[in-house]
Amino acid sequence: MAAELNHPSFLQPENQGVPLWRYMDLSRFLRLLQQRALYFCRLDSFDDPYEGYFTEPTANAFDLFVAAILDAGPMRPDSRSFINIVHTPGQMPLNDGTLRERFADILQSVKVLRLRFFVNCWHINEEESHAMWRLYTALDEAVCIKTTYQNPGHQLPPECSFGCVRYENYRTHLMSLRNDFEPVMHKRESYRHEREARAVV
Repeated sequence: MAAELNHPSFLQPENQGVPLWRYMDLSRFLRLLQQRALYFCRLDSFDDPYEGYFTEPTANAFDLFVAAILDAGPMRPDSRSFINIVHTPGQMPLNDGTLRERFADILQSVKVLRLRFFVNCWHINEEESHAMWRLYTALDEAVCIKTTYQNPGHQLPPECSFGCVRYENYRTHLMSLRNDFEPVMHKRESYRHEREARAVV
C-alpha cells in the first residue's frame, strides 16, 4: 500500500529521503503507541482561521470564471481550470445570474469541505528544530519522532494523499478551482517556518 503521491496539488520533494519530524506531547505519543495509529485532525480545528480557504484573488476572480465558462476574451492560463466545474461543452450560454450563483456555490463549498478533510502534519527539515519544540510541545514532557519523507508516503493507505504544503501570499496568489485539495494544501506565508508535509484524507 502507498499514499497518493501523484496528485497535482501535492508537491513532492526532490529528495525523498529528506528527514521528517513530528513533535508532540508525551500523552499523544503514548496514545499513538496504544492505538497503533496516526491522529488526523479535522481541517477546521486548526488555529489558523484561513486554513482550508481560498485566497483573496481567487474569491474575487468572477471575471476569470466568466471568461473561462464563456470562452471569451483574454484569460490567464490557469483560469481555464474553472470550465470543468460548472459547464459542459454544448450547453447554452449561461446568464449572469446563473454564473454568479454557481461561482458563489464554489466559494461556499470550502466551508463544508473543511468539515470533511482530515490531516496529519510533519515538519520537513534536515536538522532538529528548537522552535518547533517550543511551538508544538510542553517541553518537560515531549517526544519527537524522526523518519524520512518516503516512509509515510509508502506506508500510508491509498485513500491518503501526501505532499508538501505551498506557502503563498493570500492577497496576491490565485489558486486553481479545479480540485478541492488546493485550499487544503496552501497556507499563508506567515506559516512558512512550519515547512509542513501533510497527509490528507
